[in-house]
Amino acid sequence: AIADRSPHLQLYEIGRTDEQRSIWCVQVAPEQQDSSPAEDDDRLRVVLIGNIHSGECAGKEAILQLLRTLAKTPDHPWLKEAELYIIPNYSADANDRLGTNHRPGQVGPSHGMGLRETPAGLDLNRDFIKLEAPETRALVQLFNRVDPHVFIDCHTTNGSRHRYKLTYDIPHHPGSSSELREFLRRDILPSVTQRLREEEQIDTFYYGNFNRDRTRWSTYGYEPRYSTEYAGLRGILGILSEAYSYATYQERIEASRVFRQSDHRPLHRAQAASHRCDPQSKNGVAATAKGPIDRRTGPV
Repeated sequence: AIADRSPHLQLYEIGRTDEQRSIWCVQVAPEQQDSSPAEDDDRLRVVLIGNIHSGECAGKEAILQLLRTLAKTPDHPWLKEAELYIIPNYSADANDRLGTNHRPGQVGPSHGMGLRETPAGLDLNRDFIKLEAPETRALVQLFNRVDPHVFIDCHTTNGSRHRYKLTYDIPHHPGSSSELREFLRRDILPSVTQRLREEEQIDTFYYGNFNRDRTRWSTYGYEPRYSTEYAGLRGILGILSEAYSYATYQERIEASRVFRQSDHRPLHRAQAASHRCDPQSKNGVAATAKGPIDRRTGPV
């Protein structure tokens, strides 16, 4: 309905889930032509997804709020230089398996939340090498088609208690571009952190969890089975966003929303940084994204 009323939004299906639900993407751009950018289109391209783990649903709600804002604001600063590809409900099958006990310890929503894994038992944020799930293949095909500069994946934390309403992280794989990693660490994230603290009174920090005796803070793995690690190997600025599970549901949505709508200006320099990434490395990873990997025989 939002897309129907807003000429700068285009809704289309990028694929189907294992249970044949549509995986919907909203393309947001000042001028709509088709779902692939023109060769001479120099706008920043951003892919934003929610609900890769559907029990972690604050990101989905924040993305929908962002979409409503963009739909009502055709002159939004984002749209002057950027094109967005937004997938609010990436794991649609798991989203429809509501239950109140799927995320023990998470505060809300009170009516329940979806599953972490798909009903087929796949964790979609561990699937970016084997490409076993149709959802993963659909997203990778979107990457192939639009060649994004930035990818943002929205989650909610598990486990450790800390004082931040939202944490974030960047790719760690040593094979990803050191220039892109440093650009995220020294430019984009410090700018966003400062703005959220000064204008929204929201403290943010790098994602992680404490060890058992709380003497060490460690982040997630570097393996490219994770979405943002895979993106990093493709020369894309991968950003992990993690709302704090012990904050209220409304607080998580709000923190996720302002993080997504944060100062867009540093991101526009991401385009140049992405273009300077080693094309041989980018093309090498993209060349593996042709289909699923059979666990017994290899690529198919």
